[in-house]
Amino acid sequence: MFPELFLPIAYISVVGLLLLKDEYQSRRLNRERFEARAQVEWPVTVETISGPMYGHTDNISVTGALLVCLQPLYKGEIVKVVLNAPSRSMVVHAEVVWTDRYLPTEKYYPHNAIAVQFKRITDASRNFLTLAVYDYLKTDEN
Repeated sequence: MFPELFLPIAYISVVGLLLLKDEYQSRRLNRERFEARAQVEWPVTVETISGPMYGHTDNISVTGALLVCLQPLYKGEIVKVVLNAPSRSMVVHAEVVWTDRYLPTEKYYPHNAIAVQFKRITDASRNFLTLAVYDYLKTDEN
């Protein structure tokens, strides 16, 4: 084959693969945001390597939650989250997707908004969250 053509073709192929990978990641993130979320304020305990921290959920879905805490967490950090719903307590392992400063209503000092994606969750907990989100959205419509 022609060696002078190999390098440009290889370069174009690599650039094309990187663009496809970026498009795939973008579509995957957008798809995950369409999932139903319930605006519930459940107490949470986040177990980190530096000890437990306390807060509450701002919203929750079957695959993740937005937590509000005083202490920060770092993107990519894997933590154990204890969700204290009104009728039961659940333990899930989650990965921090993003974190940002947040000023909740009726508070005078900033908190941290921490978005987590559930990585390890039992089937019973997943079923409970599915029903809880559905029930919340059904009662919210009325």
